[in-house]
Amino acid sequence: MIKIITDSTSDLPAALVKQYNIGVVPLYLIWGDQQYIDNVNITKEEFFARLPIDPVAPTTSQPSVEDFAKAFRDAKAEGAEEIICVTVANDLSGTFQSATNASRDAELKVHVVDSAATTMGLGFQALAAARALEAGGSVEDALNAIKPVRENLVTMVGLQTIEYVVRGGRLGGAMKWLGSTLSLKPIVTLDHANGGKLVKLKMQRTQRGLMNEVIKEFTKRLKSTQKLHVAVCHGGDLAVGKELLAMVEEALHPVETVLTEYGPVLGVHAGPGGFALTGYSE
Repeated sequence: MIKIITDSTSDLPAALVKQYNIGVVPLYLIWGDQQYIDNVNITKEEFFARLPIDPVAPTTSQPSVEDFAKAFRDAKAEGAEEIICVTVANDLSGTFQSATNASRDAELKVHVVDSAATTMGLGFQALAAARALEAGGSVEDALNAIKPVRENLVTMVGLQTIEYVVRGGRLGGAMKWLGSTLSLKPIVTLDHANGGKLVKLKMQRTQRGLMNEVIKEFTKRLKSTQKLHVAVCHGGDLAVGKELLAMVEEALHPVETVLTEYGPVLGVHAGPGGFALTGYSE
């Protein structure tokens, strides 16, 4: 058996995790003197309710080497002979390095893959590997299935405010001047060709303008709209997620859609009410 493992920033719906028996290693949320395990001992509802009103800003931390080592041991005990471990972009987190360090002492072969992505951009890569294995493919087939997903991946993010992403340092000092215009809604993209770095694109004043512009920029960056796989990941607002997904389905007619919610670790940087539109064409 070959085991697929990813981390909690993949935002894979529980049904898909179960269907493909994917292992998920959680990241950590540090809030004051408390440490939480992403999506384990703090719910998304609790997190998004507390975030706007708590004067203490939460931070995040990657899984430890031992966290990954345990996941690898558990996979071996489950019967795995090899592991493919796909992580959040190395430029966004130390998670890839923790997994790499743990793989060196593992008792079985572990292939650690930097997704150059997060949320369902990462999730789609783990799914591609799992589906290749389900179809009877080898480890090499699964690793090869990841590459075209990453190479064709487009991710657009719409935020309700620049506040959280600036506070987390994800857009750099050049963006701090926008602190006086927090009513504007920013659109950013992940530059998957350059390690998954965040790049600011535009600002919108209205929610409708934000959603329309995200779809427009997403479509413009796709290499093709044929056999399109799309995911919408919302930040605590299911109605917004459903509305955006319906707009995407009407405009692009994807062959696969996924609706999911990002958790506390991504929420620290994206804030409540944001959304990500990510996808790739075959």
